[in-house]
Amino acid sequence: MLQEKNKAQTKSMLQLNYKNMKKLFLIFLYFCTSFSGFSQTLHAIIFADTFDAMIGESCFHDYERMNIELSTMATANEMTLNRYFFRGKDFNKAKFLEVVETIHCKPDDIIFFYYSGHGARAEADKSTFPQLAFGKTDADFVPLLKIDELLGNKKSRLRLIFADCCNSYQPEISNKLTDNSNNEATNLEQATINTYQSLLKKVQGSVIACSSKPGESSLALPVGGLFTVSFLYELQKMVVRNADVSWLVMLDNTSKLTTDLSSQIMANKITQNPYFETKLKPVTENSNTNNNTNSEKPQENLQNTPQNTVNDTPDKILLGGLQKLCNKNIAVEERINQIKPLLDKCFATPTAKVEIMGKNGTTLIDRKSAEDFLKRLAITKRLAGIVLLDGIIDENGKFTELKVHEIYK
Repeated sequence: MLQEKNKAQTKSMLQLNYKNMKKLFLIFLYFCTSFSGFSQTLHAIIFADTFDAMIGESCFHDYERMNIELSTMATANEMTLNRYFFRGKDFNKAKFLEVVETIHCKPDDIIFFYYSGHGARAEADKSTFPQLAFGKTDADFVPLLKIDELLGNKKSRLRLIFADCCNSYQPEISNKLTDNSNNEATNLEQATINTYQSLLKKVQGSVIACSSKPGESSLALPVGGLFTVSFLYELQKMVVRNADVSWLVMLDNTSKLTTDLSSQIMANKITQNPYFETKLKPVTENSNTNNNTNSEKPQENLQNTPQNTVNDTPDKILLGGLQKLCNKNIAVEERINQIKPLLDKCFATPTAKVEIMGKNGTTLIDRKSAEDFLKRLAITKRLAGIVLLDGIIDENGKFTELKVHEIYK
């Protein structure tokens, strides 16, 4: 990625988009709890190079925004969300290969892969798509088409592959294929639900997209990758209009916006042109093979979904506890009784700091103690999901600080 250092050059893009960013479903992970019985699963994979000295800050914003976005998608579609989210020291090729081995799909599941980091291509590469840099050496580069192939072997109903990275030529890279915004909680109104269901429930096939064509760089702005910001802006336009949603139209609009803004930012010196391919068709009644799946199984999947490792982590333990605490099918009195055990198990002290962030993952809405936060969750009626954005864990595996985003329905 090309780091944009001249703030004056980015001003025109920011002025154009920031007025709309308040309505933008910015994004990024941790956990979504939709509490009704359902059978479909969204396998969400995020890799963000947040430790990189040049583009790390931009990748971090991409990571948080996509975290919230994917959680919102799962909630809107009443799907189980299996999270495979990696950043910082966990951003590496070994983790990606571990994900490939771990994922097991049912025929009606969806895979969404998102990458924010460096990318490049070899002089001999035939593919239009770039290679993704999971490290510094040539062996750490993985072609985007190879990722699409590996995840395609999982036989999901819908496969969505996105990469925000450069696609410029790098001499030391070999041809692998030849060798082999916002300051409020997310509120899921019917228009939002309609949009996300059109994108995930009503189509089958695959989408693969990258942020620039062969030979081009991709802009990393202070607010995130230009391609990612443009994609989220066009997505939210669809939500606001409550219009019929098409991946083809939305990605075409995203490409045009990215190209126009890159031309403005770089004063016509560099133009960034995203590239995508879609192979989609409508879902028919016969396509859905899991309508009669037992509703108890997704609850098991939810509590055992990986987060950076196949072993239990403090994040997964907290996720399972919060899922029970917020379950509307459990009496309020029983949920309140779960507060102290969860507090003792997951937080260093009852006064551990919990910050509730807005849709952009960075704007602080409210700050509460862990005890007060759990009490409020236990009696909240409209809560549909929580996104764990960040946190600090002590030597005992308990949270001393936590950042979350809330989704209401």
